[in-house]
Amino acid sequence: MSTKKELVRRWVVWLSPVLRIVVAAAIIANLTGCGKDVPLPPINGGEVSVRGADQQWHREPLTEQQVRSISVWFEDHRTGWSGLWETPPLFQFEFSIKTTDGQTHSIGVNVRPTGDGTTYVFGARPDFPLRKGLSKDDIEVLRKAASKDTP
Repeated sequence: MSTKKELVRRWVVWLSPVLRIVVAAAIIANLTGCGKDVPLPPINGGEVSVRGADQQWHREPLTEQQVRSISVWFEDHRTGWSGLWETPPLFQFEFSIKTTDGQTHSIGVNVRPTGDGTTYVFGARPDFPLRKGLSKDDIEVLRKAASKDTP
């Protein structure tokens, strides 16, 4: 008959892989986090960087109209974000925004040849970084917000 010590050892040996699976599943669930919200405080400034035809980055401060456009876009797209667990591609343009709580967040936008794309948000909150697929219309709104001549 097995001793208590032997039973405990067998139980620990059996439990170890199960615990690893449970911990891995919890980590993956947190990273992929389908349907996360992006509760950004109000945006009060920042910069936009656009990769030009010369493949160089051109950085400009955001105008008040650009800040309003990005703020409205984020209000309309607060939900449906998921955790980022891959290396994002090189962005076509990127916003570095400052929020009223003093934090800085980076929003990178990648556009596919089909016109749709993905945006990535990096920031100081525990849920960041996050990603969200975008339609052609969403991309166009952000592209206009990145432009100095935003109406």
